[in-house]
Amino acid sequence: MALTSLRPWHPTELAKALHYSPDKLTERHLKAMVEEGLLERTHPDNPAHPAQAYRATRRG
Repeated sequence: MALTSLRPWHPTELAKALHYSPDKLTERHLKAMVEEGLLERTHPDNPAHPAQAYRATRRG
């Protein structure tokens, strides 16, 4: 959460910073955090967008 409050992060960037698999990070954590309203996608209408990034919401 702290990282995404600074700027939007691509899943691969976050995974590298957290030493985690990008696919598993998206499946297990980012998707759930979006559903909970803690994160938002930079391209909300297209979750598979190649430039997709995640940023913290006010709630997060």
